[in-house]
Amino acid sequence: MRKLITAICATALLALLSHTVHSASFSEGNASTKQETLSADNTPDIKADLTALNDIIKKSDTFTKKLPDELWNAMSSPNKETKEKAFENMISNFEKTNEQLINWQVKSKEIQEIKEEFITINELSSKITKYLNHPDKLSEQDIKEMLLLQNKLIPMQAGFQQHLDKLNAKHNK
Repeated sequence: MRKLITAICATALLALLSHTVHSASFSEGNASTKQETLSADNTPDIKADLTALNDIIKKSDTFTKKLPDELWNAMSSPNKETKEKAFENMISNFEKTNEQLINWQVKSKEIQEIKEEFITINELSSKITKYLNHPDKLSEQDIKEMLLLQNKLIPMQAGFQQHLDKLNAKHNK
């Protein structure tokens, strides 16, 4: 059982670190903007939104690039508080990024869609990280739930990255 939990945790960490990123209703994101008021196929709006989104991603990635070493050191440490702090920092990064995304007023439907994907990816990543923070306390049901979240997260991350790359290429970002 312990080996299974370790394998699941390692796989989940790799998935989380592969991209910073994470379905709910997003009426709260763009709280004052209705979907009908967003532009569609408007290149200046898409470019402006892509610039803002790429800035948010860069900030998140700056933190994420430090994570492998921090997590490796934390997992190698016999100090439980060091481990918990590393995972709490990770969760905090997901939450801060989502707060930025939710408060950001996009102009284009295209970027609103990708913004929603990013928020969902971060929410899933945060849930998985909460499980990983206490692997010794995971029940079989927790492990099943974590695997389901992980199986949902990995293809979502790949789709998000493809969607973002396609928009960046199309709009020279």
